[in-house]
Amino acid sequence: MRSSLSQVATASILLASGANALAVAHPHSSRSDTPDEFPLKIPGLPLPNATKSYWQDPPHRIANLRSTKDLPTDKTFDYVIIGSGISGAATAHKLLDRDSSLSILMIEARTAASGATGRNGGHCKPGDYNGVKAWVETYGEDDALRIANMEQDCVNDVRDFVRSHNISSDFTDVETASLYWTDDSFKAAVESIEFQHDLEKRRPDDVPKNKRTIWKGQDARDYWGWPEIVGAVTFKAHTQNPYHTVCGILEYSLEKGLNLQTKTMALSLNQLGRKTKAGAKWEVKTNRGTVKSKQVVLATNGFTPALHPGIASTNFTMPVRNQVSAVTPSANTTDNKVFRRSNSVPDLHSGNVYIAAQPPGAKNAGSVVIGGSTQMSPTRERYITDDTAINDQIAYVLHGAARTVYGYENWGGSTKVIQDWTGIVCETPDGFPLVGEVPAEDGLWAIVCMNGHGMAWAYRSAEALVGMMTEGKTPKWFPEQFKAQRAWEAQGNDELPSYLSQLQLHASIAPVTTMAPPELTINPPLLNSATPWATDINDLLAIASSPSTGAITTRTSLINGFAHQHEQHQYLFFNPGTVTPDQGTSSNQIPPSGHTEDAMASLNNLGYSPITLDGYLGFLSEISRRLPGLRKTFIVSVTGSPEDIKESYARIEIASKTLPFPLAMEVNLSCPNIPGAPPPAYGGAALKKYLDLLPENPSLPVGIKTPPYTHHGQFATLIETLLPTASSLSFITATNTLGSCLILENDKLEPQLPGTGVGGMAGPPLHPLALGNVSTLRKMLDQVPELSHIKIIGVGGVRDGDGYRRMRSVGAYAVAVGTGLGKQGPGVFERIERDLKGEWRVSSLKEKL
Repeated sequence: MRSSLSQVATASILLASGANALAVAHPHSSRSDTPDEFPLKIPGLPLPNATKSYWQDPPHRIANLRSTKDLPTDKTFDYVIIGSGISGAATAHKLLDRDSSLSILMIEARTAASGATGRNGGHCKPGDYNGVKAWVETYGEDDALRIANMEQDCVNDVRDFVRSHNISSDFTDVETASLYWTDDSFKAAVESIEFQHDLEKRRPDDVPKNKRTIWKGQDARDYWGWPEIVGAVTFKAHTQNPYHTVCGILEYSLEKGLNLQTKTMALSLNQLGRKTKAGAKWEVKTNRGTVKSKQVVLATNGFTPALHPGIASTNFTMPVRNQVSAVTPSANTTDNKVFRRSNSVPDLHSGNVYIAAQPPGAKNAGSVVIGGSTQMSPTRERYITDDTAINDQIAYVLHGAARTVYGYENWGGSTKVIQDWTGIVCETPDGFPLVGEVPAEDGLWAIVCMNGHGMAWAYRSAEALVGMMTEGKTPKWFPEQFKAQRAWEAQGNDELPSYLSQLQLHASIAPVTTMAPPELTINPPLLNSATPWATDINDLLAIASSPSTGAITTRTSLINGFAHQHEQHQYLFFNPGTVTPDQGTSSNQIPPSGHTEDAMASLNNLGYSPITLDGYLGFLSEISRRLPGLRKTFIVSVTGSPEDIKESYARIEIASKTLPFPLAMEVNLSCPNIPGAPPPAYGGAALKKYLDLLPENPSLPVGIKTPPYTHHGQFATLIETLLPTASSLSFITATNTLGSCLILENDKLEPQLPGTGVGGMAGPPLHPLALGNVSTLRKMLDQVPELSHIKIIGVGGVRDGDGYRRMRSVGAYAVAVGTGLGKQGPGVFERIERDLKGEWRVSSLKEKL
């Protein structure tokens, strides 16, 4: 892992300038600087015209402050602090608290507190309870507890400062939680908490005082109000406007004599060969002139490697662009307790997501600030220092993630986007900041690389740093693991600490490699969907014999078959223009007698095929005997429990070795017609259980059949859930029938289908929704490189060449026919080919249109 870092760290400045290929300007992002005010554009250093965070609107009264009109280039300062975020602000505050006579100059490249601190997710909380167990194993109990106490004490100190100085930053006590969607992640969290509880019993005076409570299963869902979680760990924390908090700390120091110079970029550092008469050891060159100082403090976080080549050469620091959105639900949140808390979701497939609901009385009360999801970027946003733009795919996921995790009943049907923004953090391989003197550079100090956890580390780190600078001593409570010199000591080491793999603190460093799954081939790109008219061997033979089909899909089967009952499981055709049904219903592939031409749509409550999976594999063997020259792909559609799907794949794979034509497996997770069994494809947690049991590198193409999605959150959840299993999937069939539909008889105004009469609708009325699903899925898949290989079989209301053209034009690789097959028989495929005049390709179709 060290070698992968060294290959890219030295090129970090160059990579930063290439970030625009991965990020775009966005209608919900605004700008905090204008080019004429900030003319310099130096790769790796802060850029002009950065996105403005939600917290910075409106700007604070000190945003553009220059304590003196001109930069004091004729004076030697005791300290020059570069950077005005939480690290720089806390350092100035701690220095002036010790000695208010000190001369301190703070230079900020842009506006005050406009860096990572003023752009974060609005939390102030200790977070790494998962770390204690690993820290004990790596560093021993004393050091592990020192780190844990540092976190909690730091959060408490920030809280106390804000309240004792009456800073208006909406600082609110909240109950927070780490919410888990997967059993494995929750199990690991529980083990960590139980380890910490055991440690507390043995050392009650040494463990941080912030009780973690474990909530499991339904208790967690009931208590927290989120429908999909498997468990939660709750504890006390705070939400805030971090920009106002830090500006408040800066104002405190300004009153004590701090000279703040905004829009003053540090360009380079120069160590003087000998002290000047005034005692200066360092020069800092800026865009407004050069200043001198006895000591310099780097509080430059993700921009540090570009400013200091020595730190960059250690390959120990990594700038990472993080992204945050502010969104508002459509539901009324006034009395909903789930919007009085903060949360993080460590195991979402798009990456860790952190969420802070804005409390009553705050700006945009009831809105939600949500950040994370860097896994949606092919680079994980590593080595990107461009915060003038956002990653559109991450924004897309964040906008939908809140509704996904809160649940539709809490969030409502729509989302209003208030603002999107980005900020640059700095990460280290061990997950800890660099604090202390830079080796062999007397008078140069660093308090950088807070790993996105500055509110829980920077304030106390500043106190320790001030002790080092003024007394030459390190406080006993300060963790050895935070000292800056370790970055240089690590040079030449080929291995990072082993506990990193347990914590996944730096999983973003690991390169993502995905083996492409087998490719699904359908030529010509026309086939049937898994319908009642593909039930028995004669149906399949007829479809396979058509010269206009390139593949054949079996009706969806289970390992043990489906208990089909003729009197309960039926379908009908109806006229979509008048919403009137034809006479009669059918429970098999033979349509009702006398169905009319105008009745082009269908409604069914059939469920699955009564024929078992092994029965269909037997059909395929017989078909290979009857049609010995057949080489078309057979897509075997299956469903069942996750374990059943795993077994189904094994059986299909075995069968494929004895057949002359290729096989593929479609997992139907979207049938709306099974009472008491919601389609797994509507929920990320349920879908993940199926995907996790698919073979990691299958020998056959595997796909899933999705339901017709109707809002963004459903698409976003699907993409998040697919990402970890990208190497398992070759295709998506979109879409299945639309559930919860009802057709009434004309004369009686009663349901025509048995029972409640509710069923899944298909045919032309579904066509616009199917086109929208295919179009949206294609665009979203293409935006995620790991998923861009997935092909889409478009299905829904296609009955002629025009429907085929539309489906292909929005991104379908192949087009499947369902109700049209039931209405017209296998001749529907040849009719479509005649309509196309043999032009199957999308480019040819568009040229003719």
